[in-house]
Amino acid sequence: MHFYVYGGAFDPMTVGHESIIRHLIDYVTETANQTSQSDYFSTIVYVTDNDEKNYALPFDIRRQLVEKCIGSHRVTILPQKQRMAATLADLFEETVKSGDYDGITYDDIDITLVMGFDEWKNLNSRTICRWQNPEWIRSICKFIVVDRPTAGYGYIDEKRYEGRVKHVSWSAPCVSSTEVRRAMKFNPLYDGKDVPIVVSMELGRLGLLNQDDAEKHAEFEANELAAYSPKEWPKPSVTATTVIQYMNKVLLVRRKNFPYHDYWCFPGGYSNPHETIEEVGLREVKEETGIDCIAENEVVQLGIYTPKDPRDTKFDDFWGYDVGLMVDLTGRAFTQPKAGDDAKEAEWVDIEEVKNINLAFHHKKIFEAFLKRRARPGKNIELPL
Repeated sequence: MHFYVYGGAFDPMTVGHESIIRHLIDYVTETANQTSQSDYFSTIVYVTDNDEKNYALPFDIRRQLVEKCIGSHRVTILPQKQRMAATLADLFEETVKSGDYDGITYDDIDITLVMGFDEWKNLNSRTICRWQNPEWIRSICKFIVVDRPTAGYGYIDEKRYEGRVKHVSWSAPCVSSTEVRRAMKFNPLYDGKDVPIVVSMELGRLGLLNQDDAEKHAEFEANELAAYSPKEWPKPSVTATTVIQYMNKVLLVRRKNFPYHDYWCFPGGYSNPHETIEEVGLREVKEETGIDCIAENEVVQLGIYTPKDPRDTKFDDFWGYDVGLMVDLTGRAFTQPKAGDDAKEAEWVDIEEVKNINLAFHHKKIFEAFLKRRARPGKNIELPL
């Protein structure tokens, strides 16, 4: 009995996943047709449903997306509630005891695992390996290792593994699920690229993209700009933007209003008359995130910036300056952020992830200044409740 197994979170399913599964189905079909026992070949796609990861999409949705993309008539789609070693052990046990194949024993079962090159390297790592019982998996399985065309992975010497490893290029050019999730969350104009059309449509129907399309976004911004009157605001216009750090995370808010609505940025806003710049920054942090445990003497100034704002080019009397601030809350007790005022969401985000986000206004420059000044903790710890 020959099993071909491909497992993943599919969180969400990408065009790369779809390409791998379709190539695998064709490969198994062709291989089975070359024998007189085509019924003894089975393709299984496992959709993980264990506690190994924090999933963005619930299991039922992820499984549904896999089924919609590839159908289930030539592949079995199953939940994987355990790590892969335990799952494969159960597959051996259930096949032998099922009675579907007369006289089959453990020695009659072959399993080929399909995985990306990064997983293959991790499975064979001598230092840090995320797999459970990797030696057992390597001893009982054959492998098909798939390159992602855009990743520039290296070559596998198949002869070295005596036919137990096949190196293929089945994956269509696309980014990883991690990058798709980031785009879904932090890019207000994400149009569902890098996922199959059926996935994009389903995510949109379910409201999971949580995005505007480009045309609606541009229309909203244009209407708001046309209605804006800078004469309503006192001059000089001074704003404060504050980067709040906690260990290896910073606090971002997603804008509710024009300009850059639905974009992510750091909390901030306009000063009131007679406020110090520190008072402005901390007041805006409190209004937009609910965090109010910061003293003025904890605030560090990062620099003065000319805001990148669409109102600049339309109104001669729209002008102002923004002061970038930073505060380190590492080791402090505080309440978790709760979006308020003109913030739609407020969330702690890994610093490394922020580097890939298209922030509103000129906040990328403020973030770059923060990176040069920030404290660098030795290890991550949990945020306080």
